[in-house]
Amino acid sequence: MPRTPDPTKHTEILRQAKDLFMRQGFERTSMEAIAAAAGVSKPTLYRHFADKPALFRAVIRHVGGYVESRWPAYAPDEPLVDRLDRFAVSLHGLLFQPSSLAFVRLVIQEAGRDPVVGETYRELVDEPMTRHLRRAVAETGEVGRKETAAMAETFLALVRDPWFWSALTTGQIPTARKLAAVRRAALAGVRPLLAAS
Repeated sequence: MPRTPDPTKHTEILRQAKDLFMRQGFERTSMEAIAAAAGVSKPTLYRHFADKPALFRAVIRHVGGYVESRWPAYAPDEPLVDRLDRFAVSLHGLLFQPSSLAFVRLVIQEAGRDPVVGETYRELVDEPMTRHLRRAVAETGEVGRKETAAMAETFLALVRDPWFWSALTTGQIPTARKLAAVRRAALAGVRPLLAAS
């Protein structure tokens, strides 16, 4: 009867693999190095993950779970503009960390080699973020059903895009003042949708 993988070892493998992938890149990181860093044997590593691509996808899934855990919980009577602002603060806190930017760069690089990597990131990180925001908008009842998706996607683009690509390519993190200005502009940008509902 096959042994059930140890969840503690599983988590440590994911943590060490993410660290090595980010420092060395996917190609230069060996399964041997991951096993050594995690303090497990190669057979143990392969009991948890069939191969290196499967391990990399599992790292993305692990990151997606962490990202999802960082979204705010909303009070039932919390107004939409307050929800949007708190979501934006959480998003900026997640995005504009050197480690987050480095991980996105790694995913972009590896997606060029293996499109499944990009699809996995979209499915496990991007799409849950959009779904969370849509729910946050819909629960307030302040926006009509037809406008919910447009409101969520417009706000997400307005609050994420202005500094994200610059930070991704240059490594320069925007100041808190700049990010606060982006949040104000994003809220102003979706007010017409709110008024039209």
